[in-house]
Amino acid sequence: MKWKVTFAMKEIGCFDTFKDAFVALYCAIKKESSLTYQLLETATWIISDVPQAVPIYFYDARDMAYNMGILKDGKLVD
Repeated sequence: MKWKVTFAMKEIGCFDTFKDAFVALYCAIKKESSLTYQLLETATWIISDVPQAVPIYFYDARDMAYNMGILKDGKLVD
């Protein structure tokens, strides 16, 4: 399964794992100098390549990352 990351309506890459996809998204967000909630809520997502997949918007992806141990206290876990 592949995971495609879109940030601010621009595709930033395709990754082998959700973790890699989330890390790429997290880094893209950290580099951005001006963010809005709307940008994160409506124009930023991760989606898998399985048939009939739905986008995982930023806040749900963030929650998944916490549950999977990828994030802790707002920072990536090594």
